[in-house]
Parts: sequence; structure tokens; C-alpha cells
Amino acid sequence: MLVVPMQTPEGETIGALQLINCKPDFAARLVRGDAIEGTVQRFTARHEQLAGSLASQAAVAIQNRRLYENIRELFEGFVKASVTAIESRDPTTSGHSARVANLTVGLAAAIDRASDGPHRLTHFSAEEMTELRYAALLHDFYAHSCVRESTRNRYPCAMFSAKTCAAVLSYFARTSLFSSGRSRSSR
Repeated sequence: MLVVPMQTPEGETIGALQLINCKPDFAARLVRGDAIEGTVQRFTARHEQLAGSLASQAAVAIQNRRLYENIRELFEGFVKASVTAIESRDPTTSGHSARVANLTVGLAAAIDRASDGPHRLTHFSAEEMTELRYAALLHDFYAHSCVRESTRNRYPCAMFSAKTCAAVLSYFARTSLFSSGRSRSSR
């Protein structure tokens, strides 16, 4: 058996890599009995070196994943704090951003499931759905920022990618939600 620590470049041990049963032939199957003692070999210094390199790479990958998750959680916190700050300006619109996000993501999911019609070829990746959710949550953040009114009117989809904006706006235009006479103020 060979056990090697998984260490980050900073020297922090975050796990261990364990190798069991060094066999001379990778395809050889180990069966019960005395044959195992004769088949299994000792790990060599070369095995230790390779396992050490693999363990270091695994440690870096785990550390990177943790850092990525921390950044994502930090961004989530920023989005929530921003939405809370914007909605605290007017208590009557409390929850508006979450409702817009739920509706927008729901419509994008409906577009994604379309098997016929103009959106049958439009599909969103998980990353695009997340982008869409953030953009919908932060849509009033953009509206309440210091952007001039004329700029905001010229670029209504600045928070969305072109593909996302076109698909969602096209879907909105064809649904009864906006053709039923509901005004924008009836959030």
C-alpha cells in the first residue's frame, strides 16, 4: 500500500491519495488465496514520485474548486445584498426582483423545452440560465444606477447576452402575458 499526502503549493495537507496492490500486469485480477501474495509487488520510488505528483495536482484541483465556490458564494451574497438595497427604497415593490427572476427563468426554461415553433432550436446552457437569473434579479440595479435615461432606453438588454435577450423578448412578445392588456405597473 502507498499513501501520499495531498498538499497544496502552500503546504496545507487537504487529503491523501492511497494506492493499493501494485500489480505487474494492470489487467491481472486478484483472487483470494495465496496467489495474491505472489502477485502483488512493492511500490517503487518511481511509483512514489508519480503518486506524489498526482496527489499535488489533485490538491491544486480541490483548492481551485473551493476557491471557485467561495467566489460564487461571494457573488451570490453581492446579488442578494444589491437586490435588498434596491427593494428597500420602496417597500411596495418588495419581492419584485425575485418574481421577475422566477418568471424570466421559467420562460427561458419553456423556450429551452420547445420542440416546435420559432424557438425549437434555442437552448440554454446551465451557465446561461444562471446568467439570466442574475440579470433578472439585478434588472432594477441597472435601472436605478447613474446611467443616463437616454442610454438606458437605447440598451434595454445590456445585462443579457444577445442570444438570451432576443429569445426571451421574442417569447414575451408572443405570450398572452403582454397582450392581455396588463400594464407594466401591475408588477
